[in-house]
Amino acid sequence: MAEEFDWRDVPDGLIPFPDAETVFGGDVQAHRKVLLPLISIPAEWVDETLSGLLHFVTPIEPYDGLLGEETQEFHSGYCKTNWIAFRVTESKYEFLGDFRYFKINKGFEGQHAEANAKFLADRYSEIEADFAETKANYKATGKLQRRNRIAGVWMNAVGGAAPAANWTAFSETLELEDGDLGQVAHPLTTDGRRFRFVGEVSASSFRKDGADGVLLFYDPESRTALLTFEWT
Repeated sequence: MAEEFDWRDVPDGLIPFPDAETVFGGDVQAHRKVLLPLISIPAEWVDETLSGLLHFVTPIEPYDGLLGEETQEFHSGYCKTNWIAFRVTESKYEFLGDFRYFKINKGFEGQHAEANAKFLADRYSEIEADFAETKANYKATGKLQRRNRIAGVWMNAVGGAAPAANWTAFSETLELEDGDLGQVAHPLTTDGRRFRFVGEVSASSFRKDGADGVLLFYDPESRTALLTFEWT
């Protein structure tokens, strides 16, 4: 995409607020319960040899701390603290982990289990309502704008390399190198290859308590979409 493009507008090819059925494969409802679809973009924006769509999604969790921080017994593969991954098949995502990775599915134990579960369920409902309002506002105005906020941009970055920031502290399988504007980071596949950086969006422009950055990476060989989250 041209650098001079005004990302407050919707470029041709970008799909705002895509339907869950077009984003997720397998058990669509299990995915949608814990994940909000933000935008879909053509994979060719990253590499002209690629086809299909890649999706930016954001977990509704965490309320506090980091995603997956309290569910380590259900970590596996790429799905670890502050990282989740999906297999991409015909432009649809299937979660590469146990859905109990998400606290709302794992549940709570102890004396205050019922109260804690209700609190988290209420938070889910609150964020869903805020997200729905932002989506409705887009349909009415064509802009990405939450209530009482200035209009946001659809994407912070597309392609290239991901600037190193707080998100790099939560992975031991990445390479750091100096770029033109500072240090950049490359997450690695299980066999040591670099994921391609797809881009970054701000979840906080779409919903309450969203991450400052949702960073998406893709490996076309294994058809793996990898996401991490920047909190500043």
